[in-house]
Amino acid sequence: ITVLMCLSISACNESYKDAYIYFELDSIPKTLDPQLVSTKDEITAVRCLFDGLLRYDSEGKCIPSAAKSYEKSDLTYTFIIKDDAAWKNGQKLIADDFVFALKRAIDPKIKAPFASLLGSIKNGKKILEGSLSPDSLGVYSVDEKTLKIQLEYDDPEILNTLTLPVTMPCNRAFFETCKGKYGLNIDSVLCNGSYYIRKWYNEDSFLLRLAKNLDFKGPFEANSMRVYFTCSDSVNSEAVSKLNSDLAYIGTEEYSKSKELELQLATEENTCYFLYVSKDLPKELRKALLKSV
Repeated sequence: ITVLMCLSISACNESYKDAYIYFELDSIPKTLDPQLVSTKDEITAVRCLFDGLLRYDSEGKCIPSAAKSYEKSDLTYTFIIKDDAAWKNGQKLIADDFVFALKRAIDPKIKAPFASLLGSIKNGKKILEGSLSPDSLGVYSVDEKTLKIQLEYDDPEILNTLTLPVTMPCNRAFFETCKGKYGLNIDSVLCNGSYYIRKWYNEDSFLLRLAKNLDFKGPFEANSMRVYFTCSDSVNSEAVSKLNSDLAYIGTEEYSKSKELELQLATEENTCYFLYVSKDLPKELRKALLKSV
């Protein structure tokens, strides 16, 4: 759903170049720290503000974004960062920004919600278990624009993982100036993505106003000039009534009512199926059933 909503924002047609998009959130984001975001609302905002090595295009294909190219040799991926990729403050985006972010994300002390997805990187599982230092993670900067990620074993999901916020870059120098408040207010967020924060208001009601980053050189240029993330007061009314905005998430129980109002709907379903094979069955039969699945 997050991917679809982000595509809705970033892949608009030409007529939306000067448009403002209003997005009603279910909950107020607690952080915009890419390594720590966990809710769909936080993730949606971070995808607008930050640009990772890879990203999915409008056709669902995983392509380079902050990276201009990558290649795989055995268990090692080599990424070349774009020459013109930069942070909003003008500093160049460099390989060390990804090294710092990944080592920070996998540090058990940070308690990053999606740190387990980094377990396939060399020494990743041992770091997560606490038996090795995060500095031993298999990520290296060869030079300013060359990043190597060495895996412990072949992971078919690693490219997808590298599109997620937990792997997005973090500027170490800026991070250290935040003194523990990184991602918590407008002054502690340094962006490298399609948008940057113009206003962050969180008193009687929540408003996060993003503006198009005119200096962004990546392939996912923002077409809308502004994106407004808002959240109604403490007790959210049913989601359908919030659709006075352009975009909002609604629950299954509100789907029928939305159709009655002739609202345009985009649906996605995430379902996990669990199969439990009784231990009363013979061992070989259990193995056969599981293998067939």
